[in-house]
Amino acid sequence: LGRYVPQLEFLGVLLSDEQVLETHTSYYQRLVAQDQDEAVELVEEYFRDHPLEEVYEAVLVPALYAAKKDQARGNLTADEMHFVVQTTREIVENLSLHPRPSPSSDTTAVDTPAPDPDASPLPKVPLVLSPVHDAADELVLLMLQQQLDPSHYDMELLHPAMLASEVVTLVEQQGVGLICLGTLAPGGLAQTRYLCLRLRTRLPELKIVVGRWGFSGSGEASGEMLREAGADIVATTLHETCSQLMQFRSVRPHPTSPAMDV
Repeated sequence: LGRYVPQLEFLGVLLSDEQVLETHTSYYQRLVAQDQDEAVELVEEYFRDHPLEEVYEAVLVPALYAAKKDQARGNLTADEMHFVVQTTREIVENLSLHPRPSPSSDTTAVDTPAPDPDASPLPKVPLVLSPVHDAADELVLLMLQQQLDPSHYDMELLHPAMLASEVVTLVEQQGVGLICLGTLAPGGLAQTRYLCLRLRTRLPELKIVVGRWGFSGSGEASGEMLREAGADIVATTLHETCSQLMQFRSVRPHPTSPAMDV
């Protein structure tokens, strides 16, 4: 039933007796079964043989996508979704304690150009990371934040409960020149488009990168819709999002707007 009836797909995840499962499926299976210890063990075992970026891209993001899809179909309660997100957040926070690979390492997530020894170092770029809708969006942005070089960016990760108007006001008042909107499919497209429109209307010079992660397919239609709404770039993987953000290493803050009396 789980294989052939979309609404019962979660049963296929929970009750599967296949001997070989993709790691992200096995991980999500353990989360659905509320087995945190085995879920953590699966990720740690995968991490021993794969770089951190691949753990996120190949295991944690697909599992979060599966959870959001099941929740949208009514197969996962709010409490169960909270367990999935909270367990994954704890794993992400623990993995962040491992040393970052050196720039020369083969496991480096994003290829960066070799620095010019005669050039003056660039100042840090103020970067706002804004989840579009929920805690899962925020969690994937946390994964992204860990992959960006803190010597290049002055990063602020916003809370998912912030309203679009509050995000626009914060960016305007702080003079931020670069923002990354994070949204994990399914859902979130309408909210992302609305936020792009608000930001572009208010701040024409702002560089807007959208990370729309997790869904299968090319995403060309939704990408075009978001670009028409004001996004400069729409990326569909964490690696691609990091690479695109590197294009804006020279973005300077715009002049801050004076606080408005209410």
